[in-house]
Amino acid sequence: MSNDISQLFDQCDEAVTAAERFLTAARTAVAAKVTKDGKISAALIDKEQRAVHGFAWVATYVEALRQTARWARHLQSDGKFG
Repeated sequence: MSNDISQLFDQCDEAVTAAERFLTAARTAVAAKVTKDGKISAALIDKEQRAVHGFAWVATYVEALRQTARWARHLQSDGKFG
């Protein structure tokens, strides 16, 4: 693998790691908004729809980043990246 491609994959890995850290922080923040007495509250989820939807959106994008990086590595290993 060329050095440029290796650096690209390293940067992708760093981006995925940063996105995962953001997702963890978002999960914690949203859980605090929708939890009452240690349990998820449907009423609080309804009240905090935007936060819950935002969390789902972030989670979807993090998974998309993760899988795209994985796919690119598979293409590279099969000699089809480019």
